Amino acid sequence: MKPKVLILDSHAGVGITVQVVQCLAAGGAVDIFVASPHADSILRHSRWVKGFTYLPPGKDCGDFLMRLKDVLRKDKIDVLLPVNVDQIDFLVNNADDELRSMVRVTEQPPPKSFQTACSKTALSAFMEEHEVPHPRTVRFDPADPEVSRKLERLRMPVITKPTWGGGGSGMRVFEAADGLLPYLEEKHSVENPLVVQEFIRGYDLGSAAFCAGGEVLFLTVQRNMSADQNSFRPSKGLRFFEDPKVRAVVEKLMGALRWSGIAQIDLRVDGATGDLFVLEINPRYWGSVLGSQRMGINFPDIACRRAAGIAFPSPVYRPGKYITSFGYLLHLRDKLLGRKSLESFTYADSAFGEVVKDPMVRVVEVVQKLTKRN
Repeated sequence: MKPKVLILDSHAGVGITVQVVQCLAAGGAVDIFVASPHADSILRHSRWVKGFTYLPPGKDCGDFLMRLKDVLRKDKIDVLLPVNVDQIDFLVNNADDELRSMVRVTEQPPPKSFQTACSKTALSAFMEEHEVPHPRTVRFDPADPEVSRKLERLRMPVITKPTWGGGGSGMRVFEAADGLLPYLEEKHSVENPLVVQEFIRGYDLGSAAFCAGGEVLFLTVQRNMSADQNSFRPSKGLRFFEDPKVRAVVEKLMGALRWSGIAQIDLRVDGATGDLFVLEINPRYWGSVLGSQRMGINFPDIACRRAAGIAFPSPVYRPGKYITSFGYLLHLRDKLLGRKSLESFTYADSAFGEVVKDPMVRVVEVVQKLTKRN
């Protein structure tokens, strides 16, 4: 019998969880179960999901932990796989001896390293200490009498970002200092303060990694292939390739953090010098995890096989192109309209094959969106 894997879904990022399910289905080594805070989650309609449980957050961490253990017992789960930051955070900080005796949790980073990765300012200070190349970063705190002086030390242009979170939200570039301080004062949030970071003119790279005790075991590198290189939103079209310079920087950072498990590292390349800088770490599964699987590195499958003790041949990384199914539709539209793109994609590069194999997930997703609009 195959090991049973319970995927912990969250309120955010259900699209990423769908990709994780698709990756595990492609690996074929486990039976897939899902626990979600969405009672009407599209995941319950997936042909790959053997069992679905509605699991709302609950009154507190203790209540959620108790109900999670009930699910593990009921479905006789072998491996627990958190997908998003809130679930990983919960397990890193709340998994007790009883839970760990009931189920094997996929590899996770040390709690302190996880918290460092989640905070842009803490990560910036950590990289400064360990001499990892990164743009200087200042957290805006209106109560700090030195905040103006700290901001003046940054080289222009700069970019503002929220301390927590990603996906391109809340970002703005300032070419000059004029207007920066009033903007920070207006947008300041005690719950999620803004940070100001030196903006590097160039382009973004991403690197997905799986680590054990700080050693990088598997790694992919990808670049946004959309025409708008100044967009801060995740790209729908990517080129995967080898890059020894990226690997060296990622290995230095992950080694210093003693990282275990998966991570997505965002980097910036200086367009004038080619120098690399680490921007941030996403300590969760990412929006192109299916693209990594297409290139031979199936991160969710690797995580579950290692947790379950299933031997597997070392994956072979195959550089190439990948585009989401929706991104491919937009790509076709742009071609018809004569718009330029950095890369041409074919149907074989797209994720349409996964949609065809498991169509009800997307059918229900479209119906739910149309229903909510009406």
